[in-house]
Amino acid sequence: MDATVLTQVVTALTVIARIVDSLGVGGVIALALAGPVVVVLAVMVLSYLNGVKLARIIEAYRADADARFEAYRNDSERRFDAYRELADKTLSQHGDALSETRLYYSNNVELVRGFERMCKDFAGVISLNSTNMQKLADRIEAILSCLNKGGSA
Repeated sequence: MDATVLTQVVTALTVIARIVDSLGVGGVIALALAGPVVVVLAVMVLSYLNGVKLARIIEAYRADADARFEAYRNDSERRFDAYRELADKTLSQHGDALSETRLYYSNNVELVRGFERMCKDFAGVISLNSTNMQKLADRIEAILSCLNKGGSA
């Protein structure tokens, strides 16, 4: 080592010794403990800042999740309303078709009753026609038999 460097080191050590002497034993102990305290305080400050940042991230996530849930709920409600509307329309059409079918059955019952009345009336007409046809056949036969005998009717 050079003499000038050695003098500078001695001067620096002298300054440090005066500072240590002026601090006293309590000051030196406080200075020795201040290093870890500063580190602990720095860790606490950094932890607090990290917690604040994490709280912001969580709040942003909550807001995003709430927005997504709200959009999903609105979409689900819209789909359910569309499904309900379609189901109501389908049930209405089915009800209309059932009413129409019931009307067809009622009309068919009336038609069958009309046919029954017509058949009864027609049976009377057929019976009357059969009777008249029999009378006509009897008369024709009588006329033919008279003609065959040479007489007149």
